[in-house]
Amino acid sequence: MSTQRHNPQSSPRRLGRFRAVVAALVTALGLSVTVSGCQSAADLAPMRINFNTELAEDPVVAAALQSSLASLLGSVARGELSAQQVAPELVDGNTFFGKTLRALGQQPGAAVHAPLVLKSYSPDGASYLVTVAFFRAASRQPQIAKILEFHAYRDGDGYRFRSPFDHYNSLPSHEADGVTFHARAPFDEQRAREFVRFKSQLERLVHAPPSHLDYYCFHSLDELLKAHGILYDATKCNSLAQDLGFLDGDLFLTGTGDERYIFGYLRDYLYRHCNAKGDLYAPFVNGMAAYYGGYSLSGDDMPTLKRQFRAKLAANPDFDFLREFRLERKSSVNRHFTHYVICALLCEEVVTQFGFEQAMALAHSGKNGKDFFTKLHSILGVDETSFHALVARLIRT
Repeated sequence: MSTQRHNPQSSPRRLGRFRAVVAALVTALGLSVTVSGCQSAADLAPMRINFNTELAEDPVVAAALQSSLASLLGSVARGELSAQQVAPELVDGNTFFGKTLRALGQQPGAAVHAPLVLKSYSPDGASYLVTVAFFRAASRQPQIAKILEFHAYRDGDGYRFRSPFDHYNSLPSHEADGVTFHARAPFDEQRAREFVRFKSQLERLVHAPPSHLDYYCFHSLDELLKAHGILYDATKCNSLAQDLGFLDGDLFLTGTGDERYIFGYLRDYLYRHCNAKGDLYAPFVNGMAAYYGGYSLSGDDMPTLKRQFRAKLAANPDFDFLREFRLERKSSVNRHFTHYVICALLCEEVVTQFGFEQAMALAHSGKNGKDFFTKLHSILGVDETSFHALVARLIRT
């Protein structure tokens, strides 16, 4: 009886498993070897896997996941995102998670230290949630820049990646006239209705058709970031302004726990719908947001802001509003940016006297505000010499 020697080429399935395992070894060791049907390691990012960490129990799945992840990290390091690597909504980099990924390629010293895979598990037996730490170099010491969680899902023989936002989205929903609020209890229906009324008013003012909006109300910045898979971000530890409320596609997200966070919504809405020429002046846009919605996180309304700055002026008679406006710094008054508050006062005056369109004309003063005082003089008859007197009068109104 003759014995037939097994030929690996006769078993496509075994050959596929062999190639996948070899590809994983090539990736892990950083070898510049090409295995037929696999990517060259030269195209893959340096990637480390933390001790005692498995990408998946099945070695074939683990190899495919590692190869796809390494390819993604290589693109991220170059500031690129490919449709073969990420979900369609991330390709242009305009979503919150997409912008976060693209920013990694601009991280100083990011290329010096390879990303480190910390954890991987399957929540459903098919897809995987993979946690990766990214580093930057400072004084030759690696420092953690970001820790991100990716949702990996099957795509052919490999995996593609997206934000885990949909996976974690389990907030109760509340419908209110074209706005779906996603918020856990207690839900403030009164403030939600106030937001809906303002949204409708804003659409009329800018002559935009009504649109549906999903409003996600998280109770902290940390909760908002984690819902997007941003478990840690060194650039956002002490930076609150943008991430307290922003538009992300057709979603509005806030980490204030406020169903009426108009400040963040108005600011992003104007930049999205009224900035075709790129000439919006940020301080005045933020001033408009404070006038209509209250000042940022504090929510201080106009009477409160006026009272605060009346007290400031009374305690410091030499306080000069023009100088403070130009310094663009936080004041000792509740740590508000003085130039935002001044712009809120000017916005109120312009809207009261001449209407919203004139306020928008003042907002279009150029990205750096080069036309601001020219337009202010045209609308209110005020120049630099009378600026302080005007603001001092407005806080007493």
